[in-house]
Amino acid sequence: MDKRIIVAAFLLIGTIGMLFPNLSKYMPLTEEQSWVPHFLFFFVAMVLLKDWMGAKKSLMGLIALAAIAELLQFYIPGRLPTRMDFLAGLFGIIVAYYFGGRIKTTLSYFNNHFKKVKN
Repeated sequence: MDKRIIVAAFLLIGTIGMLFPNLSKYMPLTEEQSWVPHFLFFFVAMVLLKDWMGAKKSLMGLIALAAIAELLQFYIPGRLPTRMDFLAGLFGIIVAYYFGGRIKTTLSYFNNHFKKVKN
């Protein structure tokens, strides 16, 4: 299966899940923890997109997506944009930009190691 289809589906579903209040109200998070989904979404998105689109394009595209997602919340009933959500998204992008490649390399190493041990 083409990786781009999976990445596009992840981005679409994740963005919809962050924007609409009737989906996000089922997450058992307090007000102080509401930044966690934004961080995780943008972290995973950056790790996935970095290989496909390149680091610079992924970085700029996801920063734009984080800004647009917060701006769209002005027009969605029941949602208000917050700086903390935007900053959490930026932090997730930056952490994945610097450490995402290392994390994928480490996971790949352990995956190959366990395949050899199993055989």
